[in-house]
Amino acid sequence: MNSKKIKILYIDDELLNLSAFKASFRREYEVFTAKSTKVAREVLEKEEVHIIISDEKMPEETGVQFFKKILTEYPKPIRILLTGYSEKHIIDDALENGKVFKCLYKPWNEDLIKDTIQKAFDLWSSQNV
Repeated sequence: MNSKKIKILYIDDELLNLSAFKASFRREYEVFTAKSTKVAREVLEKEEVHIIISDEKMPEETGVQFFKKILTEYPKPIRILLTGYSEKHIIDDALENGKVFKCLYKPWNEDLIKDTIQKAFDLWSSQNV
């Protein structure tokens, strides 16, 4: 790992998931967490993040809705959707309209997340030379 850590914003309305994600990945990455998309926007105003990982089902808006809304203002971060559901129309919408790099399923697999983060960061790096 280079000296510059990959910056990840993880959004989930379940506090247990936020804690688990941060505990699992804080050594390798700089992890920011947000319990809502409102808090996520506040983080994005202050920090340049490389990757945004968002839960799909949240009370105020879904992960896909959030990705669509921030696309113009924050086009650089690579977007990953995390869902406990495998509804095809949600995934199609995420990939098409939310410009989502990848959809992963809960419960998440740590090795798969790390692999996806590395691939997403490689893409981010190639687009932001």
